[in-house]
Amino acid sequence: MLKLIVTFRGMLPQSMVWRTWKEIELHILDPTSAREVFLTLSNIHEPPSCPHLDDILAAIGYLPLANVLLASQATKDFCLGQLWEEWTRRRSAMLKDPRYRLEMPDSRDLSVHASIEFSLNRPMMTRSARTLLSQLSLLPDGASFHDLQSLFPPHRLNQTDDRPEKVLRALSLAYYDRVEELPLQHESRARLRIHACTREYLLYRDKMSEVSDGQCDGPDAEWEPRLFAHYLPFAELGQNMDDSAQARSTREHLLPQINNLETITMRALTRNSPDITCNSPDIWQQAAQAAGGLCGFEYMVGVPFPKLVNKFTEIVPDLDDNPEKAGYVMNLGRIVLGRGEYAEAKMRWRDAAELDPRKATRHVRSPPH
Repeated sequence: MLKLIVTFRGMLPQSMVWRTWKEIELHILDPTSAREVFLTLSNIHEPPSCPHLDDILAAIGYLPLANVLLASQATKDFCLGQLWEEWTRRRSAMLKDPRYRLEMPDSRDLSVHASIEFSLNRPMMTRSARTLLSQLSLLPDGASFHDLQSLFPPHRLNQTDDRPEKVLRALSLAYYDRVEELPLQHESRARLRIHACTREYLLYRDKMSEVSDGQCDGPDAEWEPRLFAHYLPFAELGQNMDDSAQARSTREHLLPQINNLETITMRALTRNSPDITCNSPDIWQQAAQAAGGLCGFEYMVGVPFPKLVNKFTEIVPDLDDNPEKAGYVMNLGRIVLGRGEYAEAKMRWRDAAELDPRKATRHVRSPPH
């Protein structure tokens, strides 16, 4: 028997029909538990009866993430009165921001967003930490020790006091998913991650900035190329997944970060497409090859990338100079065949055969079993 755990926000999707459904609602903390969590995580010496503590907990709606973010800011040098005043100011400023009001969230989301903004603007937040946080917002699977070494120069990661990942963890904006393996080593499987709510807000925040600025420069011009240079070559490796030992090793390396590869490839395709004025043709070509690699990976391993496959189907006609085009088209045929669309698959294989007769002739003749 197959059991699924599906998580989502808001109303139940009306288009889905469930034969068996058991709804489990995740509740907020009760006031007593929220107070206990705050005092445990914070470094304050004020009496628990301090009125500002109750004001803060009530204002954030007793939400666990907002509680953790604010508790990490409360220290003996930063009293609850100051925290309450600055958090309230930050929340009011967001309500007045016309960009933020375009898609006004509910009160719970607003409390979390204000807490994230409060953490982003603390004095200990460094430029490198902000850059790393922006990168992590595009990495659903987090970043390994090897990834961090590629995304940042060694001298930045080895600094003791303001190491970017250390700053983010101190602000409770990031965490390691395998604490027992710390400190990180080359062979460690621990990954640095950010909470889903934080990632969603950062992506929304980035989108607001793009709408406001309407430009392609800014922070992205500095840190996005590092992401592309690191992840796109890995995605290309998915093209050749046979039964060899090397292919099995590659598969084991790609699977833990497969969502990262899809996200970065899609971003590179959409932000560097030929019809964008400030595009990078080289990155677009590499992203196209990465998309082809992931489509091959989907066919061989069975990990679905519906959005990426649709996007890649659109751009394949523009890959006239790519020697792998016939192989890409053939893999698209295999993917649609797996969806039961034999006519579409046959058309793809014929296109591949015209590009390279050695590639797909036998597939055109062979009906599905």
